[in-house]
This record gives sequence, C-alpha cells and structure tokens, in this order.
Amino acid sequence: MPLDSHLIHRCTVSKVTVGPDNPLGGPGEETLAIVYIGNCRLVEKTENRMASGIAEPYFVTRYVLLLPAWAAIKEGYRVHNLIDERGVAIDGTFTIKAVKARRSTQLHHHSLELERI
Repeated sequence: MPLDSHLIHRCTVSKVTVGPDNPLGGPGEETLAIVYIGNCRLVEKTENRMASGIAEPYFVTRYVLLLPAWAAIKEGYRVHNLIDERGVAIDGTFTIKAVKARRSTQLHHHSLELERI
C-alpha cells in the first residue's frame, strides 16, 4: 500500500533560527523558515503508567509524525499548522526530537518523534 494513502493530515515544518540577544539581555527573536508544507500523519499514543505503589497512576502521551522520504527534516525543527482529515486545525506546536529513517530496500518515509511545546 503506498504511503500517500496513509498521509491524511496536512502540516508545516519550519527551521527555527534565533537572532542575537536583545539589548535588555533576553533571548533574541525567533525566525521560522518553512522547509516543508504538505501531507503528513500525526499519530498520538497515550499510555497509562503506574508510579510507585502509593502514587496515583499518570498518563504519558507520545506524538509521532510520518513524512514522505523526500522531506529534508532535521532535529530541532518545529511542526505547526496541523490540519486533520476533516479540515479541522489540531492545536499545538511541536519540536522534532528525533528523526528516524524507515527503510525496506530503499528509504520509504521518515518517522519523527515530537514533543509538544
């Protein structure tokens, strides 16, 4: 089955550059340069985990984004403007924590580990 049929969402991926510190000593202004706009698939995995014997259980949510093989993506880039299959915006901006190349006989697609900002 071709990957295109699985990429049911739309997203924008941008490279973040930070300018010089401002005169008051704070961080510089961030600039986003778009590196990818197109089809993707956001996968949300929620797990129920138990803490110690007396603590309450807690939930951990992991986000994975699938992109086509030709997308030039690196760690630290941001994912934003996510649109689901119904055309509804998905809240949130994410930072790419890891880029994993998925292969069979050749590069098939990228699987990105995300962290919500």
